[in-house]
Amino acid sequence: WCGAYTAVVESLSRLAAAGVAPGAVWLSLQEFFPRPGDDPKRWGSPAAALLGALAAQRDLGVTAIGGKDSMSGSFETIDVPPTLISVALGVMRADRVVPSHMVEAGRPVYLLPVGLTGAGVPDGRAFQEHHRRLSAATAAGEVLAAAPVRGAGWLPALVQMCFGDNLGFDLAYREGALDPAYGSIVVQLRKAPPSEWGAIHLGVTTADGVIVDGDELRRTADLFRRWSEPLE
Repeated sequence: WCGAYTAVVESLSRLAAAGVAPGAVWLSLQEFFPRPGDDPKRWGSPAAALLGALAAQRDLGVTAIGGKDSMSGSFETIDVPPTLISVALGVMRADRVVPSHMVEAGRPVYLLPVGLTGAGVPDGRAFQEHHRRLSAATAAGEVLAAAPVRGAGWLPALVQMCFGDNLGFDLAYREGALDPAYGSIVVQLRKAPPSEWGAIHLGVTTADGVIVDGDELRRTADLFRRWSEPLE
């Protein structure tokens, strides 16, 4: 239930970061589960996942328009992991799409945080507020870059955003840097956002290609090489 709910939020956060308006989003779900047979627990996994995805759709005002499901993900004694994948599709003008990499030095960067509810899933109401504000700011040309936090934490997301133009960054904040924080978004703006956004100032981009965290320095190019090594 929690995994499916979170999957829907994560897929939407990628479109929110790109600048897609809240009302221009649709979902397609893919599900893969072990063959249930006569085991009630095996029937429970897909039921819980679909209920979690449905709860997320109701909370966030989106609809899954189709998808693919498989309840035969078993071969002899091997089972697939219980899986629900949410694919989000949005429509907007191509020339207004927000890039996911930092584009200018000397600009402030903020975290739009989304916490967890008592059920252990991202706060849908907080996410919707961020999505609405980001969409309006994008239309006004205030958003330079944005990327979702996708499980590894906001700091890895921020560092990856520096890779594209080999920019540096002067960190001014460190709390929760590696928390999963699904639904949260790292955003580079032209200027500080209004206080009602509840945004956290993470620091400012620099032109020197060096990421500074207190007394610790890391070259963006070195981090990129480390990040890309496994696929290389």
